[in-house]
Amino acid sequence: MKKRNVYITFGYIAVYSLLYLIGRIIWCDIGEGNLIGWLFTIMPTGEHSYLYGWLLSSYLFWYALAISAFPSLWGKFKFSAVTTAGFVAGIVAGMVLGTCPEGSGHYGWAIWCVIYIISIVIGVIVEKYNK
Repeated sequence: MKKRNVYITFGYIAVYSLLYLIGRIIWCDIGEGNLIGWLFTIMPTGEHSYLYGWLLSSYLFWYALAISAFPSLWGKFKFSAVTTAGFVAGIVAGMVLGTCPEGSGHYGWAIWCVIYIISIVIGVIVEKYNK
């Protein structure tokens, strides 16, 4: 493995870490405990934290990080870029479009899943045909 690939992989891991911290800042109340508890509580309790909390409690946040970041170790940088962008777009779209009228449910998880799966397919296509 080239040193460049390792650095780029750490860059994608840093992007996901930043997203994790932003989610913690927005949806987790640090007054509930100490810093370690705030950083590693599985289910956030803040308002509108449904999608973020679901991604953490189902471990999909970490699986998505692995799917997005680790292919760049083998030089699949375009795949990593597309899937990372899909992850972010899925969260934003899921939060904005996921709530149902009159509190009948939240479908942000489905929106995120569809967008992220599509980003994986697009990432494979871009990586294959854009050499």
